[in-house]
Amino acid sequence: MANREHFLFLFQSIASGDCRAWNNWRIENHELHPSLAGLELWDLNLPFINLSGSDLRLANLRSVNLYRANLQNSDLSMAILKNSNLREANLKGAKLFHANLRGADLRGANLSGADLRHADLTGALLSDANLSGAIMDAGALEQSGDLHLESGVSRLEKIALRFSRNRAAKRMDPAVAKAKKAVHP
Repeated sequence: MANREHFLFLFQSIASGDCRAWNNWRIENHELHPSLAGLELWDLNLPFINLSGSDLRLANLRSVNLYRANLQNSDLSMAILKNSNLREANLKGAKLFHANLRGADLRGANLSGADLRHADLTGALLSDANLSGAIMDAGALEQSGDLHLESGVSRLEKIALRFSRNRAAKRMDPAVAKAKKAVHP
């Protein structure tokens, strides 16, 4: 559950049309980890916002412009980030477990060390994204059949993604693998 004080201060900042008050408050209270679980925001313009270390589990951030936002070490587990602009955002070490990132623009984003297990990356744009040390499993990669690995993704990153997919498939429960083979011979 969201902390009422954090929630209200964020909304006051957003309502003012300028997130500088929020970002300054975050600098002054850097040891604080805002609790914004279940936050309902959509179709807002929040570039450069500092949400680092925030609890954003189950947040609805659909179609939000988070260009160059700082979401480092945030918990975005089961969050909805569908069609969001996360271009050049800092998601280093973020928990995106079961997050909905369908159609999200992650070009140039820093996803190093991020937990993307079971994330839905269908149609996500990941060119020039830093995926070093990111945790991705077969579930996340399988769902990302439309994953656009444009020319900005290095050959080594593409090979690493394929290797990760193959490795995860080998670790898959034999019963699940057998059922998948029956469906997709």
